Amino acid sequence: MGIMGTEETQRDLLERIDTFIRRCEMKRMPPDRWEAHWVTVAIAHWRGGNFEAGEAAMRHAETPYRLRPETDIQMIARHLTIEELRSIFVQFAGPA
Repeated sequence: MGIMGTEETQRDLLERIDTFIRRCEMKRMPPDRWEAHWVTVAIAHWRGGNFEAGEAAMRHAETPYRLRPETDIQMIARHLTIEELRSIFVQFAGPA
């Protein structure tokens, strides 16, 4: 993949993460533990340059509740507010 592809993929992932957080902000509904976990994983992958894994993490974050593996839901203990999630995003990606 060329430089442009990498930059485009990076930008697409950032936009996807930002859109997810904006949706939470607009609905004034914090992400559930599953969503918060996978969005922070996506941010970590973005930061590490693994954009494909970041996209996969966002697909997990966007998985409807009824389709999530029950054991995975129970293993995720940390609950984040919208503000905490936005702060993590801004810390690594800069202001939206």
